[in-house]
Amino acid sequence: MKEWISAQRVNFKRIDCPKLERVDLPDGATGDVSDFLNDDQMGQLRCLISKGPQIRDVPLLHQLKTLHIKMNAPLTTRFPLPPNVIELKVWQRHPVEGIPPQIEIFECGGLPHEHEPSFDVDIRSEKLRSFKIDYASNVNINCPKLTNLELRHVMVLGNFIELDYVSNYGVYP
Repeated sequence: MKEWISAQRVNFKRIDCPKLERVDLPDGATGDVSDFLNDDQMGQLRCLISKGPQIRDVPLLHQLKTLHIKMNAPLTTRFPLPPNVIELKVWQRHPVEGIPPQIEIFECGGLPHEHEPSFDVDIRSEKLRSFKIDYASNVNINCPKLTNLELRHVMVLGNFIELDYVSNYGVYP
């Protein structure tokens, strides 16, 4: 028999997890990531998927390389990230006005329950190598190092300035 634990009852703070590298906090969980993990656990994470909780203690995530989060505001180049994060995935309905300069792999899409293109994307990045997007209204990119591009449910393809080489390009209706 399986017992499902409410997302609000999940708490790893008192559990010794010396090799913990990845945590996936569900959509039903609320609050802050620090409500579920202690400082040591946050410091050893390499991948954090947080579909509900916010992240206030960014400096504690110093080993983090991959971050998946739900956004409640536009994403910009000034979005605070731990210094080692190179892969970012966001779920949102707000515009993407830029991405932080260290990002090499970026994925964004509308919220899972929404199936209509709902936000604009405008990205200029010297480091971005891989870009995947779902459910966007308008996409403009200027990423000279981009080698992997996947577009799904994009209404308008705008400018693709200085796009040197694309190894995987897909547009899906």
